[in-house]
Amino acid sequence: MGDARFTRDERIKKSGEIKLLFKKGSPVSIGGAKLFVSGNGTGGNRVAFTLPRHFGTAVQRNRVKRLCREAYRLRKNTLRSGHDLLFLMYSGPDSFGFRDGQLRRLCKKAGLLRISG
Repeated sequence: MGDARFTRDERIKKSGEIKLLFKKGSPVSIGGAKLFVSGNGTGGNRVAFTLPRHFGTAVQRNRVKRLCREAYRLRKNTLRSGHDLLFLMYSGPDSFGFRDGQLRRLCKKAGLLRISG
C-alpha cells in the first residue's frame, strides 16, 4: 500500500459538487456503505466522505470520516484515475479494518481497482 499524502486538491469540498454527485453519479452499494462515481475528466481522483443525517455525535462522525480518509489515503494508489468519488458511510463498527474493508469492497464492485485485492 502507498503512503502518499491526501492533499486538499483531492478533496471535493463544495456542497454543489457533492449534491451533483448524489444526483448524477453512478451508485454502487454494499451493506453499510454506498459509493457514487462520476468521471471528472482529469488525471486524478477527487473524493468526499459523507454520513447520513442524525449519525451519532460529532465525535463519532469525525472519527468515521478520519478512518475513511486514512483508508482511502493508503489505498488510492491502487485505484483507476479520473473519477470523482463520494462515499456515503452508514453506522457500523468504528474500526480501521472495518472501514478499510468497506472502501476496498466498494471500489472493487465499482471496477475502480487497478490491482486486485
